[in-house]
Amino acid sequence: MPCPIWKVGRPDAQRPDHPLFAGRPGTIGTRAGNFCLQAADFLLVIGSRLNLRQISYNWARFAPAAFVVQVDIDPAELAKPFVRPALAVEANARDFLHTLAQQALAHTLPDFSDWARWCRALPSRYPNATVLVIVLANNGYLSIRQTHENFFGSVVGATPASGVEFPDYQRLAFGYGVSAVRIAGSDDLPLMAHVLTQDGPYLIQIDVDPDQPFEPRLKPRMLADGTFATPELDDMFPFLLAEEFLLRPLRLPDDVAGAGQLLHRLSVHGAGLQPLCGG
Repeated sequence: MPCPIWKVGRPDAQRPDHPLFAGRPGTIGTRAGNFCLQAADFLLVIGSRLNLRQISYNWARFAPAAFVVQVDIDPAELAKPFVRPALAVEANARDFLHTLAQQALAHTLPDFSDWARWCRALPSRYPNATVLVIVLANNGYLSIRQTHENFFGSVVGATPASGVEFPDYQRLAFGYGVSAVRIAGSDDLPLMAHVLTQDGPYLIQIDVDPDQPFEPRLKPRMLADGTFATPELDDMFPFLLAEEFLLRPLRLPDDVAGAGQLLHRLSVHGAGLQPLCGG
């Protein structure tokens, strides 16, 4: 069944060079993965509970054009008040996949090669960083700090200044008998070449700018009335020009409100090709 696949939560469980791998969706997923997800007309979710990191706080616009089938062994996961699948299947994932494989062999399936080819071409257009890193030492909990700063204007329990300390990971590795190096600045970069020639376990601590944000990512905004608005998954920060959205297959939602929202996104900023700001 040659359909594109996405992987969430365990990036090591699916090789990124698999011919059907379409990327990772979610608020800090890959841009290519989110483009494929939001353009899909059918979505089969197996074993994922679709938490807010995957669906965002704008879950009403998650895979808006897709018929969603969710498979989970826990009925409570299928009844959550967020993404409501069109078809909820309470089943063990292994049993479901076994039955699905049998049914696929017994039927002639449509040709999805054009769709798969389009999805696989996206990573080359929107490539992701290919840096090998063991520890990015940013001296804090970046995700928590960004949330506090975005929504509350102050930080609690996310940095040394707000009450949380962090170890020297190189010394911690030494304590467990593991070889390690620390990249504290540009002068230490030649150490990377040395590490790549070594066998056995190695820890690389790279000290990074504590103010470096996640990018690309979904970025909610506070409105004038004090409420928060979350854009759709494919409207990630830093925002793309409106012309980029015209390159993807456009499927208007069935509901009038959803269609109006999508057309608003493409028209308000389209004339001057300004970055889309969502919503």
